[in-house]
Amino acid sequence: MAQHHLASSTLADGLAALHQLLDLLAALKQISDPLTSAAGLHEAITVLLQVATTAGANPDALAAISRVLNEEVVFNVVLAVVQYLASLLSGGSTTSGTAPTS
Repeated sequence: MAQHHLASSTLADGLAALHQLLDLLAALKQISDPLTSAAGLHEAITVLLQVATTAGANPDALAAISRVLNEEVVFNVVLAVVQYLASLLSGGSTTSGTAPTS
């Protein structure tokens, strides 16, 4: 009988965690600001932290991700990297001037 209670408790916990993850993924999908904006990146990182916490991610990794949100300088560096990568993926030029010709 104790094993049955333990199994149903574990199943209920697993289903609750799955439901929470699905809610967080829906929240990620609902982010209206682009990832290349400060607001959009902040929302995305917040949801990522919640997903990682729910999934039982390494506390050191969670602390590193939290640092991005909590330290303005770090956040701005990450935002600049995201914007740079987005410009590369969209085919935008990131250099000023033109390459020399021979």
